[in-house]
Amino acid sequence: MITKSEVKSKSKNVLQYLCLACGLNLISSCQFIQTPESENVSVSKAQESFIPQVFSSLMKESSYDVSFNDISGWNHISFFPQEYKQLRLSSAAYHIDATELSLNEEKHLEVSTVLVRKLANWERQHSNGIKVDLASKGVTFGNFKTFDFELLINEKKSELPYVEEAVNHYLSEINATIIKEQWLEELLVEPAKITFTFVGENHNDPQHKTATASYSYLVSDIDEVVNLKISQEDLTFSWQQHYQEKAASLGDISSENITAMIVTLDTGNNKTLRHYINEAGQHEYPENIEEYFLELGMTLRDPKIIKTSRLL
Repeated sequence: MITKSEVKSKSKNVLQYLCLACGLNLISSCQFIQTPESENVSVSKAQESFIPQVFSSLMKESSYDVSFNDISGWNHISFFPQEYKQLRLSSAAYHIDATELSLNEEKHLEVSTVLVRKLANWERQHSNGIKVDLASKGVTFGNFKTFDFELLINEKKSELPYVEEAVNHYLSEINATIIKEQWLEELLVEPAKITFTFVGENHNDPQHKTATASYSYLVSDIDEVVNLKISQEDLTFSWQQHYQEKAASLGDISSENITAMIVTLDTGNNKTLRHYINEAGQHEYPENIEEYFLELGMTLRDPKIIKTSRLL
């Protein structure tokens, strides 16, 4: 039978070992108390809070900067000019531009574009987008901690229509009962959002299942630099296959590698008018509906991904 003094000695030795590993000082004021129910020994409140801190400090953080060569994307606007003839800016504004700057002998990365989202048709609804290659960073969904960067939204390059503007644009379709004013309200009453989606392997092959984790940033703080930290706790996890998503937990996908992050612009409820037309039973989408766009000028600065790993 182990005595109380032996338990106290063993516990103290464990704490001493953990403290030495972390370079911490042992809390000398910890007292062991006897519970009324038995001869078992429990630790004090100080020890209860100290032990998790010790184990937390045994986690190592690794930070990986995103480089110029990690940046790519897509741009349907260049390939379908007639489809996008209603856009306000020149076609060059919708390219994905990555620039490496040197400041005080340090390199800084800027990624800029005007993101475009269709309001009507779901085909090529994400008209362009940014892709950040993360395959070489060795990060899984389980050891991912944060993705850090500065975000700047440019008001002059942005066009986020109000409900009234969209109603005026589609007045003839509303009068012809092709679409409903309520649909436009549901699409636009919530702020537009930037969707950051971390994807696993097989993302480019819809026939195979791939892990995803997404975070939505509601558009605000126009023309102000915002420091964003997307943490593991912020993410919504899912499996994606055949362009369909199925909810998942972190435990389901924790061992999957993160291969990239995708940045797109979305409506508040992620839908288009075509979704509503389809749900209403009008399966034939009228091809003569004139498209309406959400446009968002934005810049990402100095993105980096941080992961954690155990020291012991």
